[in-house]
Amino acid sequence: MPRCIALVLTALLVACAVPPTQGAPSSTTSASPVNPPTDASRPSPPATYRSEPTLRPRVLPLVPPLQPDPRFKDLSITLAGSEPPGQPWEAIALTVTWPTVDAAYVSRVSSALGVAGPGTHGAAPDGTAPWRIWLGNTILAVNERTGDVLFFDPKRDDGPPPSGPAVHDPALEQERLVGTLGGTTASFRTDLPHLFHGDATTALTAGLFAGSWAPARPWLTTVLFPTYENQRDQLATTIFDVDELQLASGGGHPLELLHRPLAGIALADIYDINSVVPLPDAIREVKRTPAQYLRLLSVPPTEPVALRIDDRAFMSGHAWAGGSAVDLTRIGATLVPVYAFHATGTTRSGTQVEAVFTIDAIAAQYRAPLTSTARNVTADDLLRRQLSVSVGGHKPSLLSAEGALQDELAGFACAAGQYTLSNTDADTAVASVTCPSGAKLGLTMKRAFPGLGGSIWYLSEARK
Repeated sequence: MPRCIALVLTALLVACAVPPTQGAPSSTTSASPVNPPTDASRPSPPATYRSEPTLRPRVLPLVPPLQPDPRFKDLSITLAGSEPPGQPWEAIALTVTWPTVDAAYVSRVSSALGVAGPGTHGAAPDGTAPWRIWLGNTILAVNERTGDVLFFDPKRDDGPPPSGPAVHDPALEQERLVGTLGGTTASFRTDLPHLFHGDATTALTAGLFAGSWAPARPWLTTVLFPTYENQRDQLATTIFDVDELQLASGGGHPLELLHRPLAGIALADIYDINSVVPLPDAIREVKRTPAQYLRLLSVPPTEPVALRIDDRAFMSGHAWAGGSAVDLTRIGATLVPVYAFHATGTTRSGTQVEAVFTIDAIAAQYRAPLTSTARNVTADDLLRRQLSVSVGGHKPSLLSAEGALQDELAGFACAAGQYTLSNTDADTAVASVTCPSGAKLGLTMKRAFPGLGGSIWYLSEARK
């Protein structure tokens, strides 16, 4: 059976390879039967033919391109490796099913991660997917539409991991924990190239918040690449992205966990093989500008690295593209087909390095131009700010209405003006701002998580 690959376009995934009978229909014509003569003694009338209408060429939806990670922009990388041939494949569009997020799901997640109580339901500006959060010694957030889970244990410090060749791999516990959380139909493998190991700085790849709380410890980040299957349609795809990420302490406890579940996929459409970049071309492009396609690095990007692509680890799958850089869920993003390359090597000082590269598998003419980054305030924005304060120690001024107001005005002409601020209730404050020009502004500040003492405040207007 051909290998399968999948793609989500807008609300779709794309996968691969189907039996030849499932290919796109051709636009050939066929003749209708000739009318028989009404009388054998008379000559037949001229034969007439009716052609089927010509089918319109199928238009492939454009997909957003992968964007480089700015952390690796200036990293010097020497990348070597073979360029094996690859078979052409057809891409298949799949619809995505998100998990059902009900009281049972939330209870199961909070119980598995050791937090008590119902949590606090957050604001959802613009109608975006709201988050429920627990703040305490540990911090948990669950998205009530997608089932995404973010967990942090910033105060745990049980020392470095034991040394020696028989160090336990926390990826095994991570797989079991993800299974306990539920909400996903993914399967996992913990062999190359379906598992990635990195240090504590690798956890920042997920970009969950500003700031960094992790002490200087040789803690281990593991990334599991989930595989989703549809047995009925005989389809499957592996997501080479940080959908399942864990930072484990020396004692094997999760210090940080990111769980992005999908409940299922289903066949939607078939895409022409001419839309796919040949594997050798993709390898040559990655070797030409490796920093542009570097996705995961096991050490801090502070010195040049020399890497070689593992010949066993040429994979086709998908990664997320599009959406906004501040999104925490995948609702606004698209799964695009990619090639994933696993590579190993050393830094200039001799440290062993592990890396993963991903490059678009869809040809450039089928990639959409970048869209504007202007956006409304979303529930993801608010949770990211909350985590930046509560976990990363960034901008603690946002914990007060006045501090949040000053942060919103910073950089604008009115920042040098005067303002008054008064609370209308425990979760709302009204500000009257007089700019140096004499212009007046009326602004409303609100808690992002109403009723939560440690909640940040934000400007509740949809646009600044």
